[in-house]
Amino acid sequence: MNPLSNLSLTSVEKKIIFFMTLYLLFHLVIRIFLSSTLQLDDSEQIFFGQEFHLGYPIPQPPLYTWLSWLAFKMFGTSLATISVIKYILIFLTFVVLLDTVRFLNLSKYSLYFLFLSFLLMPSFAWHMHQGFTHTILLGFATFFTINTLIKLRYDQSQKRYFLFGVAVAVGLLSKYSYVIFLFSLIFSTFFVKSYRKIILNKKVFTSLIVIVFLTFPNIYWLTTSDFLFSDAVEKKLSPEVGLLSLNNIKSALIFFKSSIGFIFPIIIFYLFAFLIRKKYEKTKQKTDEIVLFSWFYFIIFSIAISLAIFVSIPHIKVRWLHPIFMIFPIIAVAMIDRYKNLSKKIFRPLFIFAIFISTFIFSIRILQSYVGPDLGYYGRLNRPIMEAIENLTLNKHDKLITLDGFLGSHLLIMFPNNNIKINEKEVLRQKSSSVTNCIYIWDDDSEADLDFYDMKFPEKTSIKLNTANFTYKLSYHKTRNCEI
Repeated sequence: MNPLSNLSLTSVEKKIIFFMTLYLLFHLVIRIFLSSTLQLDDSEQIFFGQEFHLGYPIPQPPLYTWLSWLAFKMFGTSLATISVIKYILIFLTFVVLLDTVRFLNLSKYSLYFLFLSFLLMPSFAWHMHQGFTHTILLGFATFFTINTLIKLRYDQSQKRYFLFGVAVAVGLLSKYSYVIFLFSLIFSTFFVKSYRKIILNKKVFTSLIVIVFLTFPNIYWLTTSDFLFSDAVEKKLSPEVGLLSLNNIKSALIFFKSSIGFIFPIIIFYLFAFLIRKKYEKTKQKTDEIVLFSWFYFIIFSIAISLAIFVSIPHIKVRWLHPIFMIFPIIAVAMIDRYKNLSKKIFRPLFIFAIFISTFIFSIRILQSYVGPDLGYYGRLNRPIMEAIENLTLNKHDKLITLDGFLGSHLLIMFPNNNIKINEKEVLRQKSSSVTNCIYIWDDDSEADLDFYDMKFPEKTSIKLNTANFTYKLSYHKTRNCEI
């Protein structure tokens, strides 16, 4: 029977969607109502999302910023808008994942096991809610690509190849590291007959045309703008070329450590479940999808070993491994599910631990806003930036000027009708000729800006707000001279 012929939701799938909806809504409410201060990634989107360009010097592809720009045009620039974008994408990611794994015919508790796994991975359970933007879109694109590829196995129509092209284009426009995932996935298909036929089908040119058409604007921008992608990579990765040096070994160990960090602690539950399953005979054949994913990781680690011989990367962050380990829970659970179906007895410890961890994270997110300052913890969310800005007195014809992009993003939210100049970038809401005064504004977060403005404007006005033992100071100077 063709799995595409019946795509109605089962009761188990409905329960998973309901649970994930509640989980994400709770995180969304926490983000919007507990602190009005932006995270750095959200601040970046507020700043660049004011205008539509073919590319942005972030350096990341522009699709997430395009979505931000569209949402700001429709609903206004706000923390709520940027947060809703994020959680809609996360929700769609899990919906696409659910639609994908139904082709693996997982048992009831294996399916539960899979989705709870993501709630235990640090990048999903914590970092995703704290600051990710482009990485969240990358997660959606990764599962969207897998989904459309698997469906091509059952339906090789032009429509399916078109959707596969769209999925790849979304990935290429979400984050540049998607290329690692795509290369390894496509290479893997040549080792699996059913998927090799998909890639070698002449209809794949439909996908290629769609990919080129959708990504051309950004490719054009990359080749014609002053932005140098190679410099961005050099700054971020700082690669060093050297044959089998000590640095290469250290780099390989860092990669291994980061890999474990990405999948910990779910790897413990996978090993436990797999060892328990060993008591039974295999009840399911190894599917082409399991073989495909196995080749994917073989290729990934072959590349990693090859790079370790010739290149060292001194800093590898766990969040950089998203395109590699996003699909790890799928293959792990599918391998376990090949044995006698997971029972409620095996599932229960994971469920209890997932509920405990999720509750703990909910509590930490709430406490970091209310209790953190009293304990001497002053995270970015604890800074009363918006509360200080609310004390500014100005009219809509005043122009705000700041060198601080982070502070400027908060000004863009608070004053939607004013012209604002942020580090030489003009955000115009009205004609410049209508400007009454220029208000230069800065805070004590940046020593360089603080020294510059204090020297320029010794007669400044300061707003001071206390949070526990921490004092936040916002200063400004109003003048008719806008050319200082």
